[in-house]
Amino acid sequence: MKRRLYARMFALSLAMTLLTAVLLIGTVYPFFRDRLHEEMFLQTQLLASGLEHAANEQAYLASLGAGDTRVTLLDGEGNVLFDTDADAVSMESHQDRPEIAQALATGRGEGTRHSRTVLENLYYSALRLSDGRVLRLARPAASAQLTLVQGLPALALVLLLCLCASLLLSGRFTRSVLAPLERIDMEHPETTVCFDELQPFVRRIARQQEQLAQRMQDLVEQRDRIASITSHMREGLVFVDADGAAVMVNESALDLLGARGMPWQGAHFVRISRSAALREALEAALHGENVEGDVDLTGHTYRFVANPVYEGAATGGAILLLSDVTERRRAERMRREFTANVSHELRSPLTSIAGFAEMMACGMVREADMKECAARIKREADRMVTLIGDILRLSQLDELTPGHMSERVPLLEVVREVEARLRPQADARAIALRVQGEPCAVRGDRVMLEELVQNLCDNAIKYNKDGGRVEMTLHAEGAQALLCVRDTGIGIPREHQSRVFERFYRVDKSRSKKTGGTGLGLSIVRHVAEAHGGSVRMLSAEGEGTTFEVRLPLAR
Repeated sequence: MKRRLYARMFALSLAMTLLTAVLLIGTVYPFFRDRLHEEMFLQTQLLASGLEHAANEQAYLASLGAGDTRVTLLDGEGNVLFDTDADAVSMESHQDRPEIAQALATGRGEGTRHSRTVLENLYYSALRLSDGRVLRLARPAASAQLTLVQGLPALALVLLLCLCASLLLSGRFTRSVLAPLERIDMEHPETTVCFDELQPFVRRIARQQEQLAQRMQDLVEQRDRIASITSHMREGLVFVDADGAAVMVNESALDLLGARGMPWQGAHFVRISRSAALREALEAALHGENVEGDVDLTGHTYRFVANPVYEGAATGGAILLLSDVTERRRAERMRREFTANVSHELRSPLTSIAGFAEMMACGMVREADMKECAARIKREADRMVTLIGDILRLSQLDELTPGHMSERVPLLEVVREVEARLRPQADARAIALRVQGEPCAVRGDRVMLEELVQNLCDNAIKYNKDGGRVEMTLHAEGAQALLCVRDTGIGIPREHQSRVFERFYRVDKSRSKKTGGTGLGLSIVRHVAEAHGGSVRMLSAEGEGTTFEVRLPLAR
């Protein structure tokens, strides 16, 4: 600003100096011209007076022709009698010359014109003598200009001095104007002491400073709000500029991309993630396309959406959103498997029932075998009823809400009730069934907890050896109730142990069919335990038996 103001002041001073010079020259030149005319008129009068008293006019006039002054004598008709610069005899009549005509008419004539005789511009001054003749003096017009040119060095010196003075004054004036502005405290402009003329400017700065501070505060709050939102998002969020350099990467994205601890600011996305699918998606988004799809990273499945970010009509960057859909995809897969399994499990008994019914309807069953066929139909129907009941139970568990889990349930009492209910089944195979433990209360649904214990104890009896043992123990361990169901049965092979809690999974399908198992019992056990905030674990060795440990939070 200081340079601009100084330059403008200097330019103004220079313009004023040049304008002054032009005006001065324009004023001085007419002055010199008028002065030349007066001098020539006075000289003409002096020559005319001398001519009237001269004894020899020709000699007198010839003596006057020295220098740049031309002397001409004419008669009353305009004929040239004498001329210092030309032959008077050969010269034409000058009666039509303006200065001659004016002198003959008024006694005095003057003018400036181009002489056809000497071929240059001349100043003319003519005077009518007492005898009617005309005396004319002529001087080159350049003499006035020459006088002006001779004065130009002095004029240039004066202008140069004025210019130097303007430089000094411009600098001093600039400093005097800017000094108060430079002293303005931008944080507190209203406290600055300056010229009264600058007070409106200072007040405006103060208002703008307040508005700017408020705007900056709003931007900081907005930035912090966005940062807080993005940092607590479960989804990964990445924003890159038009060159693919990272502008913003939230914490979740760093974890999902395996870039925790990496200096990502300004880094190209290629350095942040090695996923070709994500890189291609961002490249497409930077070219104006909307891209979405699934990608596998760090053992998880993520759904990604890449969209362009526009700045006016051009693409200024791209945004990438990553969502972990591993559980959703697993649930979808399990739902598909569950549907397929339900269809298969229902088809088997229905096919059997339809087959026996068709045989009976067609009279293909003997009277003696009719009772056996009816019994087979009933067993298959009972199996379907049990299967449908388990499926409905699983659906109820999936829709369970915390409001259903408010009952205080004495767990040891539930265990003893299940023991009493299943003792006849155990006695039929000489299996020793024993309950041992201490009273423990949990918060939950009594019917579901009974079903959990029932399924574990029922499996321990069904898959046990004749004459074996089933032990159910219950005691508190820290803030949890630990229920253990042990048996001395056939055990579960290691390769099947990771899948026993899956729906419809059965280790020995032929044995399960004989015992009436649906493959949903342990899945129900796991769902009930998790619905109560607990967990279930299995320990098994093939041929030695199996132990199930269920941990449930104690009621407060």
